[in-house]
Amino acid sequence: MLIVTVLAAVLLQAPTAPSEFEKRRALSEAVQGKRSASEGEVHQMIVDALADANPLVRRDALGILAAINQLSSLPSVATNMEWGPRLRPVAEALRPDVERMLDDRDVTVRRAALGAFVAAAAKSGGGPGQPLPVGVLRRLAIHFDKYPDGFSRGAIIMVIQSTYQSPEPDARTICLALLKKALEDPDPYVVQYAGHSATRAAAPEMLPLLVAQLKNPSHVARMGIAQGIASYGAAARPYLPQLQAALAAETDDITKKTIAGTISVINK
Repeated sequence: MLIVTVLAAVLLQAPTAPSEFEKRRALSEAVQGKRSASEGEVHQMIVDALADANPLVRRDALGILAAINQLSSLPSVATNMEWGPRLRPVAEALRPDVERMLDDRDVTVRRAALGAFVAAAAKSGGGPGQPLPVGVLRRLAIHFDKYPDGFSRGAIIMVIQSTYQSPEPDARTICLALLKKALEDPDPYVVQYAGHSATRAAAPEMLPLLVAQLKNPSHVARMGIAQGIASYGAAARPYLPQLQAALAAETDDITKKTIAGTISVINK
């Protein structure tokens, strides 16, 4: 009983560290101006959050940086969103930190870092939906080869979609090389992402690679691949025999309907 009493007294006297929720709320409120904080203080709060042991806190900080860059790229923002353009210098100063977070030990933080990294690149390159700069694409290509998890590799395939139609030949070359790798990836979800991404690529050389993946062991991959093939329309008609064979062999109901839909689209 004495031990419990002494322990309780020690705990009561010890400084209490802010809880995860309190840290996340404090950062959010400071950024949005709901809590008094100077630009320098917000900068330090984000730096501390990026170094926090809790991945949720690190993800929040990266999400805030992505939002700042996205809002800063808009021609105008609502009154309650003016904190974005106001904090643009903070986001600019932390771009090296965002790039460092691409190698975070937590997979969900890495994905958030990809979002923030691309948002910063898109802002400097003309805004959301614009092709990414070649330097950014090269960095993403390096990380695609480094990442051990399909979750992160798939995220890269999704974020490069805006660049398939880039006027820069090098940019398109890098994107198509990444798409080709993704179509041959061992992770079925990466292959699925590649199938979805191929709908934006409009690259004839990718069509045979897509068709080859109709035999992928995973119905998840086959579904994404069928959707990618459908985007080629009449150009995919030479591959109708392979699609018919895939339809006959398919065992998953939703994927079967997807393949049937693809055949219908390219027969129009």
